[in-house]
Amino acid sequence: AGPLELVARLGILARRSKAMKMAQQLETEFEQTTTVVAVHSLRGGVGCSSIAVNLALAFYQIWAKPTVLVDAVLASGQVAMMLDAAPRSTWEDVIDVPSTAVDDELVSKLVCKHPCGIHYIAAPKFPIAVDSFQQGFFLVVAEKLMQQYDFVVIDTAHDFSDVSIELLSLASDILLVLAPEMASLRAAIGALTIYDQLGFPPEKIKVTLNHNSNSAANGIKQSQIEKVLGHPVDLVIPYGANEVSRAINFGEPFLLKNRDLPVSMRIEEIGYLLSNEIHKNIPPAAP
Repeated sequence: AGPLELVARLGILARRSKAMKMAQQLETEFEQTTTVVAVHSLRGGVGCSSIAVNLALAFYQIWAKPTVLVDAVLASGQVAMMLDAAPRSTWEDVIDVPSTAVDDELVSKLVCKHPCGIHYIAAPKFPIAVDSFQQGFFLVVAEKLMQQYDFVVIDTAHDFSDVSIELLSLASDILLVLAPEMASLRAAIGALTIYDQLGFPPEKIKVTLNHNSNSAANGIKQSQIEKVLGHPVDLVIPYGANEVSRAINFGEPFLLKNRDLPVSMRIEEIGYLLSNEIHKNIPPAAP
């Protein structure tokens, strides 16, 4: 490793110890009942936001329990657009709030309700630097959400900033999303290496292969991906053809538009798989 790479690694490890300590304190309090899923990739354009939006809808449609979708991509979050929503508030409205001042009232102002039943927190309209917020701010908001919701789905930024590390630490599962192409595969190798450095338990990482274009013919084969990653592909999402791009362009998530599509049914299966055992012991609202 060159000196710059080493400095970067040390920086991540130093940040990690703070973020992990804070997240672990919370985990012991809430791990029992709340399912927290972070959708992550170091490369944009592989379908993270689409997966996060539809997974939140799947949790809500299966269990009819309070579900919140958090857009933590402060530079260019897409969640509100994908829901065809006009949020009355975004992270920008709480930019000057110190971590110690986060209370239920602030969180209820920040959270917007979508007509379909899920709640969401929208990204700012214009990009905001992560360091505009106090250390630990997002973690405290997440703590409040975990007290109020059974399911928390986080669309995580494509990086390992302090905020991303805090939220990834808190998640019960991380969906590491990749498309079957070389740049995406390289990004996934990098992410797995850093998860390992951060000390995340391997069972928390779910490598998720998203066929986000008709790549079945010329994309990298799953067996090759697994060989290069040194990690099995845990979840596979089929190509959703025109329905997915329509959903993105018109703000009609495919799980609302057409639950019978193979991609919709697969996301619902994943939602069930990732649900807390507590929920799995109760019959779902919509079997």
